[in-house]
Amino acid sequence: MGPESLLNQILTGDLTALNEKCSTGKSGAFFYLTSDNRIFLKTLPKHEFIFFTNIIQNYYKHMTEHSNTLIVRIYGLYKLKIYQNKQKIDTIYFISMENIFWKVKA
Repeated sequence: MGPESLLNQILTGDLTALNEKCSTGKSGAFFYLTSDNRIFLKTLPKHEFIFFTNIIQNYYKHMTEHSNTLIVRIYGLYKLKIYQNKQKIDTIYFISMENIFWKVKA
């Protein structure tokens, strides 16, 4: 399951491919893991979303120049605006990234 397929399922309300993980951190972020354990989705506060958008070009450059880096692979940053009766009621920011343990066999 790739990020595009995952985003499509979220937008259509089909969350069967996701497993919710609890967050005990201060941020209160929600974590979701795909059924194949490969991709994490994490909600972000707006300031973290802005931070990631500011560094994304340098991040991309680093990742292409250092393919064996231990830095987690980010697949996308998303901003989802929620409307009700043509009125925006909320905005959710989230990031999709590779689970660094998904290739590990137990």
